[in-house]
Amino acid sequence: MARERHVWTEEGLLTWDGWVLELFKNDGKTGAWRVHALTIVRWEIEQRRGVFLLKVFEHEKHYESVLAADRQRPMVESLMAEVDAAR
Repeated sequence: MARERHVWTEEGLLTWDGWVLELFKNDGKTGAWRVHALTIVRWEIEQRRGVFLLKVFEHEKHYESVLAADRQRPMVESLMAEVDAAR
């Protein structure tokens, strides 16, 4: 099993424990999301001005997302490479 990893993003704490990718939101109002590695069909990054949106697809038409600053992109991509390796 992979070591636990986490990245602080603009929206909260994105964690990976080797099986589950999870976002704990900063605002305390909206729900966190959890996605098991085996249910992820793909992920993509949508670039925006100074930030990017990580989209994690469980189905072709449904995804969970997290907004992160450009400076966090290498850490997020490294974390997602571990997710890919687990699939």
